[in-house]
Amino acid sequence: MRPRFLGLELVLASWAAMASMRAGTISVVDLPATGTDAASGINSTNAYLCALDFRSGTTALSIGGVNFQRLTPGGKGAGADYDHPLFGGTNLNHSGTWSLSGLYSGALGFAGGNGKHSQADGALGELLNGCTYFNGNTAVGSAMTLDCSGLTPGMSYSLRYYYRQWNSSGAFPRRPIEFTFNGEGTNEPYPGNPLDLDAGGAHYLRYDFTAATNPVTMRLVTGNAGNGPHVYAVTLQAAGPDGGLTPEAGQDEGKIHPVASPVSALHPQYGVGSWIWARETHDHQTCRLWRAFEIPPATAAKQARLRITADNTYRLFLDGREMGVGAEWRELAEYDLTWQMTPGRHVLAVEAFNDLREAGMVLGLRVELANGQFLEVASDASWRVVPNDDSGWLKRTHEGLDWPAATIVAPFGGGPWQQPPDFIYTVTSPQPVVLRFWQTGWFQLVLLSLCGSVALICLRLMGQLAVQARAQQYLQRERARIARDIHDDLGARLTQMVLAGEGAQKEFPPGAKARAQFNEMCESAREVLGAVDEIVWMVNSRRDTIKEFEMYVCNYAEKFLGTTGIRCRVEVNAEPLDTPFDLAIRRNLFLAIKEALNNAARHSGATELFLRIQPQGEEMRVVVEDNGKGFNPVDATGERNGLSNMAQRTAEVGGSCAVTSRSGAGCRVEFATPLRLSGLRRLRWWHWAWCRRSPAWSSQPDALRESASVPGPRPTES
Repeated sequence: MRPRFLGLELVLASWAAMASMRAGTISVVDLPATGTDAASGINSTNAYLCALDFRSGTTALSIGGVNFQRLTPGGKGAGADYDHPLFGGTNLNHSGTWSLSGLYSGALGFAGGNGKHSQADGALGELLNGCTYFNGNTAVGSAMTLDCSGLTPGMSYSLRYYYRQWNSSGAFPRRPIEFTFNGEGTNEPYPGNPLDLDAGGAHYLRYDFTAATNPVTMRLVTGNAGNGPHVYAVTLQAAGPDGGLTPEAGQDEGKIHPVASPVSALHPQYGVGSWIWARETHDHQTCRLWRAFEIPPATAAKQARLRITADNTYRLFLDGREMGVGAEWRELAEYDLTWQMTPGRHVLAVEAFNDLREAGMVLGLRVELANGQFLEVASDASWRVVPNDDSGWLKRTHEGLDWPAATIVAPFGGGPWQQPPDFIYTVTSPQPVVLRFWQTGWFQLVLLSLCGSVALICLRLMGQLAVQARAQQYLQRERARIARDIHDDLGARLTQMVLAGEGAQKEFPPGAKARAQFNEMCESAREVLGAVDEIVWMVNSRRDTIKEFEMYVCNYAEKFLGTTGIRCRVEVNAEPLDTPFDLAIRRNLFLAIKEALNNAARHSGATELFLRIQPQGEEMRVVVEDNGKGFNPVDATGERNGLSNMAQRTAEVGGSCAVTSRSGAGCRVEFATPLRLSGLRRLRWWHWAWCRRSPAWSSQPDALRESASVPGPRPTES
């Protein structure tokens, strides 16, 4: 059972009740002779201010995880009808303070000791085996007064006086006692006064109240002469609306309830619970202890402190993650778990090891919430002992059906661990694992998929490059073969035709018509032979350099202008370059230069022409400039295609053509082209791929599909 503590609404209601002077509730509860501890209502799940043992025994006792403070009588003499201080001080195991005073005559007696009384069993049987009382001829009206402080006005509490029949034979009858309580601002007598203290069996007198004063007072007054009041055991606990006695129907026993008052179930000085272990203790034993708790939803933790030690060693886990280890029970380790206390269910797990003899683990967790409430987890009987063969116990959020409850070995400060801890040291707790978005599973999966896709694309591109490289090599070999075939076969046949025509021409006399025809045929054959030489130069892959381009263009310009009377001046690099120059570019550029030379020879009327070939980085610049009569480009007619052909040829290979001229000032034509077709090839590839996706692509004739792979208009010859 877990205590329920009052929130703000109950506090306000309590103050309103005090304003109307509502009285507390006083009742007597009978206890069975067997199972007395379970029926006593004493449980560590309640928050106690005091738990007092007034017998003369020497053994510290604990009931349900609640440690009782044992009083050592002595030094308290007889008095003469005046208030005599008997005992008092701060409760060592809980948060309250108390004092017992007496107005009596005679001596102060201490009865009982170690052992159990026949009217009750368990630890309560030992508590009821002895008491503190007025001995001798005590006068009528002799009184004991017990004051317990540490209360918070407006909170609900339950003060309980445990007693038994003094002497069943009646040889020493206990006198009738009148009980009066004052916790709500007025004296409240027990309605059944005087209380029948000779009733058989064990009982407790219960006073439930809402605190209006601090402290609460219980006064015992004897009605007859003889032995005076007997005080066995007294507890003061914070209580919920039902007094903290019975759990609600279906209430989760493993749930931690918020504490709205400064009352704590933990030790007031050391902040821990009781020593717990498995039911049996062995040497070289491993004991796994497990406890789940919950942080309320939408509630932030302001501070969370956990203290722990074990005899002999321990490993502490929170939500399956190791927080720390320890190996000395005389030292308390303190962990700051504030960052780990997120809303929701959490699991505390301790793996402790016992080397020899006694074994135990003691722990206390106190969580301060942002709304001012507290959560507490103490080592008590609510913990579970996990079998050693359970592999997934650290991360389980609910206890197993075969997990037995932990056994309270001794209260803190009791048993073999009576010596208090030497000191409390702080352990640096691991920070909570914060997963950045790139550390999340979904991101890594997406990244892995992306990397796989990129790898596949790269492999495909590498395969295409390899295929293209092999195709390029094959193309180069084919170009060289075609150039050889044209030169060796077609060129030889044309040369043979020219020689045969010249031989036949000599058979006819000068001025003969047949001789003129043979001469015309020979000239045409020579022109065709020159065109074949150009084709061989263009096709031959060994001519794909700037050096070969410069040599061929200069030789062509000198031969072409040699018969026109125009002087040709050539300007090239002093050191010829073997830089690669793509076939398509040098072909189009050469045809554009031929067009410029032809226009100069036919239309300029120039006496001098300058040809400048200037490679600049990844670009080729060619300038054709004459000193002719020039023209106005605006007045140029569209009937001839020379100017447009030059612009189209250079544009096809990603270049440009600039014509500068005016009447009487000559003409300057400047060409600029790249040396390689990398960019153009990419454009052609994308164009080809797009056309391939078109539904109408497969229906196009082969010639049309081939022409579609070359962007731009097709050039026309002038």
